[in-house]
Amino acid sequence: MISRNLEEKLKEKGAEQDILLSLFDKGAAVLFKWNNDETWSVPYVSESVERLLEYKSSDFVNSTVGYLDLIHKDDLQRVHSEVDAAIKEGRDYFEHEPYRIFTKSGAKKWVHDSTVAVKNAEGEITHFFGTVVDITAVKEKDKQLLQQYKLAQMGEMISMIAHQWRQPLNTISITASNLNLNIMLNSCDLSLKEEAQKFKENLCENLGNIEAYTQTLSRTIDDFRNFYKTDKESTFLNISTPIDKALAIILVSLTNNGIEINQVLKSVKEVQLFASEMMHVILNILKNAEDNFKDKKIINPKINILSYDTLYGVVLEISDNGGGIPKSIINKIFEPYFSSKCNKVGTGLGLHMSKIIVEDHHKGILRVNNCNDGACFTIELHE
Repeated sequence: MISRNLEEKLKEKGAEQDILLSLFDKGAAVLFKWNNDETWSVPYVSESVERLLEYKSSDFVNSTVGYLDLIHKDDLQRVHSEVDAAIKEGRDYFEHEPYRIFTKSGAKKWVHDSTVAVKNAEGEITHFFGTVVDITAVKEKDKQLLQQYKLAQMGEMISMIAHQWRQPLNTISITASNLNLNIMLNSCDLSLKEEAQKFKENLCENLGNIEAYTQTLSRTIDDFRNFYKTDKESTFLNISTPIDKALAIILVSLTNNGIEINQVLKSVKEVQLFASEMMHVILNILKNAEDNFKDKKIINPKINILSYDTLYGVVLEISDNGGGIPKSIINKIFEPYFSSKCNKVGTGLGLHMSKIIVEDHHKGILRVNNCNDGACFTIELHE
């Protein structure tokens, strides 16, 4: 009687297991079982793998194709290191950062991989179970959002260029007009040696000033050209580098609007940064503060920029005295297309893209809270 009950329970469990496995066969996610060996051989994979990678499950089980051979060569080492780190730290469950994988026809897809390590009685990992999900559409959407965000920023960038160029262009015009006026009025008698020398010195000084201002215009062009550069590789930099680059673009606009900038940059560490991308984030936070000051007509507006080192990396805080963010929307400001700007010119993409850049591209944290009499954006980056 006992054995019959046990047999029935085993059959019941087996039927439930078959139902669960059929979900993977019919669904979008792919269930893999990898052996813990050098090639990550595959003793089992759900039939849904054909929809993802165009290979049949038997191709993997019979070792006709190897899973590792399909991973993009630029991602393979990272995927390996993430497994090694999980094993070293004794984690039974871990998630890979998205990586690229090729289908049978050569198409490239982005996947998200969640993995569980299975151990034997001796505590040794014998194999891994994991679900692999196609996130190519999500990646493409993020890419399109970034492009849309950059296009939306072009109008603001042109306005900033106008602010940057107005003063040096005006000075060049005045200098050239004064020189021309002096020549037309014959204010110096060039036949006299002393007068000719004086005119020559004045001419050289004014031409030097014109050259200096044209260099300022040239640097401005470089600053804005760098703004639209796409970093292909991260480099180890101090956080002050993207801060300086962002201020080089927006400082004239902030100053013209009477906004005081206070910098306390204590950080000395270098962290891996996509410099142009991080400049986007900082510039976006500063521009939002500037717009908020205008909308609320804040008297004596101030922006404080603070950086400091922690045990694990670097923290950057950008705070203002603009009255803070209403509690009703503070949890929504990182959502795509959400904008709180009173003049309705906001695209609602800036902070959303900033979140993606900090957390997805830099594996950091971007958060906001109200402190004192304004908003405080905090960026945490790990070494």
